[in-house]
Amino acid sequence: MKISKDISRKDLKGLIAFKEENPETQAYLICLEKESRLINLDSDIKVNIVNDEEFLEMLWNGLIF
Repeated sequence: MKISKDISRKDLKGLIAFKEENPETQAYLICLEKESRLINLDSDIKVNIVNDEEFLEMLWNGLIF
């Protein structure tokens, strides 16, 4: 989770390393951005950028985890 409204590639450094070691997992970055989005960093690494409210809705509705 990042307390930020503007996510940049440097904010994803840890998730990129995690995805490289665990390519079968889904990566989520929870933040304060207004709109959720999917970032394709390369053909193997995709990161879901999800705003905090949408993440909680997805979690409570059993859509993730």
